[in-house]
Amino acid sequence: MRYEEVSKDVYELLKEVVKEHFEDLTNVNFKCVFDTKKKIKGGRFIFAYIKKVNEFTSFLAGDEFDYVIVIDKNIWTAINKDDKVRIIRHELRHCFIDSEKDDPYKIIDHEIEDFYAEIALNVNDPKWGLRVAAIAESIYDKDSQEVEE
Repeated sequence: MRYEEVSKDVYELLKEVVKEHFEDLTNVNFKCVFDTKKKIKGGRFIFAYIKKVNEFTSFLAGDEFDYVIVIDKNIWTAINKDDKVRIIRHELRHCFIDSEKDDPYKIIDHEIEDFYAEIALNVNDPKWGLRVAAIAESIYDKDSQEVEE
């Protein structure tokens, strides 16, 4: 099956990141899933993405979730904790809560190719994304070679 439940440690890390960086998301309910298939957009690996739960996904995932975070399992299992935090933190930057609306949960786009806050937080490792992309490429190149043999 392409999609899998994430391990408990993903939710624990998500909770840590919310507590440290996103107090406004404390009461938001997230569903996290692993995707075992490579996803590329615009020639770049997608490490993870976040979606607002809509009526259809609410029907599938249950009413208790506000957002779904989909994480590339192959990449996730190959990277260190710091990079996992960066990925989660980046995805959470897409969340916007407009408490005056009936449907308060929104997704916002990048300010630039990333978020200014993320660039500032990653000043000591500004090319972390390129490093993770190289890891992803080596994983998926290896997988495609195994299929060809």
